[in-house]
Amino acid sequence: MLVTLLLLNAFAMETLPIYLDKMMTTYQAIMVSVTGILFVGEIIPQAVCTGPNQVEIATYMAPIVKFFMRVTSPISWPIAKLLDYFMGEHETPRFNNEELKHIF
Repeated sequence: MLVTLLLLNAFAMETLPIYLDKMMTTYQAIMVSVTGILFVGEIIPQAVCTGPNQVEIATYMAPIVKFFMRVTSPISWPIAKLLDYFMGEHETPRFNNEELKHIF
């Protein structure tokens, strides 16, 4: 999932200035794209997704993330496997269904 999200973030950061460059000057395209990606891709999501509704937001976003994981899987899956091989797999404890029910 992390590789998919970082891959799509990098794709957006690289393509937005290219398209904006056709509509405005290069300097303006860079400034607008950096500002837009900073607010839309970093600040606003972190502000919205922190707090007591994290699990509820994650529930709504899960189908969208799964869709993008499937779309980018030919690229993101091999990268994730290479990272697991070189960095080692993370042993992060996960919630089971009963633990998630108790959060609400």
